[in-house]
Amino acid sequence: MQIEYLSVEAIEVPEVRITSYMTDEVAQQFALSVQAAGVMQPLHCLRDDGHIILVDGLHRLQEARARGDETIACVVIPGDLRVALLQNLVTSGLRGRPKASEMRKVIGALDAEYQMDPIAIRKATGLSQDYIERLMWVNRAIPAVQLALDDEEISLGHAYAIARIERPDVQQRVLDVCLTNRLTVDSLRHHVRLVLEILANPDAVPPAPGQAEPRLAQCHFCRQSYDPADLAMYPMCPACSGTAFEHIRHSSR
Repeated sequence: MQIEYLSVEAIEVPEVRITSYMTDEVAQQFALSVQAAGVMQPLHCLRDDGHIILVDGLHRLQEARARGDETIACVVIPGDLRVALLQNLVTSGLRGRPKASEMRKVIGALDAEYQMDPIAIRKATGLSQDYIERLMWVNRAIPAVQLALDDEEISLGHAYAIARIERPDVQQRVLDVCLTNRLTVDSLRHHVRLVLEILANPDAVPPAPGQAEPRLAQCHFCRQSYDPADLAMYPMCPACSGTAFEHIRHSSR
């Protein structure tokens, strides 16, 4: 593996990529380390028709530029942007837990620009096919769902459950319910199942509360049905209650 020292300004960073996440404390310590000792680990780059495309090492590149370094050590192999995206997916998992929002954008670029299906991406990256398919589902969701995932207001599990609903207006309403009530993924899945059942068979929807059939209760003596508000204790209809009262009154004389 040959190392090349390339100009930091010549290295191109793809607009769509996955970047490892650092806490503020770790980022500060990393910056101090680079300022004191320089970049110790080479960047991973691809060469494509004279262009140098960054695959892994954005934080190192940024700190080298801030330090004022003119060149930086790189491991460079041939490859185009498609290969850069695929390798970015692979290396991102080695740096910690990548953000689902960035993963979905890279998967979306491979799908839209290079017509790679979940099986092809799985073979090239080792990611599970189920995970890739979930990200592709989210890429078909309404922008509000994608934005909520990008802002980490909901998880990938939430976003995938909502994305299964075909109607955009219903997706928005379900997202609002999820955010307002802070639903867990399991609770949201149950809610979405009910929504999908209603959408599949709208005639089976129960009547609205104002249209519900009145609830009746049965008289203990005559067995006729009445509004519970009209029944005396036991329960009895008004007529039987009066008869019983007269019977009790005469019996007590």
